[in-house]
Amino acid sequence: MLKSSRENYVVPFRKWCTEFYGDLYEFSYRYVDKEMVSFDQFSDIQVILDYRSLHNTLIDSYKWIGKISKENKDVSACLTNLEETVDKFWHHLENQYPDKLPSLGDVKEFNKHIKTLSDDERKEIADKIRTHMSQRAGEYIPDDFQKIFNYLIDKIP
Repeated sequence: MLKSSRENYVVPFRKWCTEFYGDLYEFSYRYVDKEMVSFDQFSDIQVILDYRSLHNTLIDSYKWIGKISKENKDVSACLTNLEETVDKFWHHLENQYPDKLPSLGDVKEFNKHIKTLSDDERKEIADKIRTHMSQRAGEYIPDDFQKIFNYLIDKIP
């Protein structure tokens, strides 16, 4: 039986919205929403894994940015800005640490690899993420996250 175009388009979009909302909310809750974020309360591994997870989640947003832009240009702009900020910094880290942050591989493989790094190596990478997030806080705007959340909530079944 052939799937309808609605099933081919709407169902994957809603699935992405649901997954993206969860990942973005978790990141926002830990690192963006607090007035005085203390990045030190999270382990080095957690900081690295959370940032990579945000990067990976944002990668799939390009599939839906046209649809989002037609429905809400403001949300589309917020999402594009966030994706560009995260992608640029993550690839900077990958280039700086090619042996420590492999760009290929699935989540399990990456998680396993991160655990093999020394404490000093993990701390160095996590501290770069912490510094980036602190110095570039203006690019991780709580109001922009909220606009994205409001849009996603409306799309989640």
